Amino acid sequence: MEGRGVNILYKSEEDTVKFLPSLYAVVLGVSDYSSTAIHLKYAQPDAIAIAASIKLGAENLFGKDRTFIYTLTSPGEISLQRKTLKMF
Repeated sequence: MEGRGVNILYKSEEDTVKFLPSLYAVVLGVSDYSSTAIHLKYAQPDAIAIAASIKLGAENLFGKDRTFIYTLTSPGEISLQRKTLKMF
């Protein structure tokens, strides 16, 4: 509110943050299916890369302590998957 050089700041209870937001994400990448007709070559590496990207942005926005990223992929490149699991 303003008037004749006097500024008054009013903050209602609704404007007060009651809790800090967190981010939870589950990123799935399924490369191998029981049917031989479907084989997605890049689903697993793409899921890992997307999870890393989400993690990077979310930690800057929400903080490391309020960012939870879970990557679930089909068995495949185990070394890459283990590296990613250590990251998250």
